[in-house]
Amino acid sequence: MDMQRTRQVFDEEGSVDQLMLWEYDRTPSERNPIPRAVNFLKIATDLASDD
Repeated sequence: MDMQRTRQVFDEEGSVDQLMLWEYDRTPSERNPIPRAVNFLKIATDLASDD
């Protein structure tokens, strides 16, 4: 491939008029790492106390 055709040029001084944000198909609590970490701790506690 020719490097001149595949080179991308980015404008460092440009401004963004519009920003698109993609969201996952999950509830906000599922995306937040804190509730997920608490759930892992609950699972670890249950496994550790399993007799």
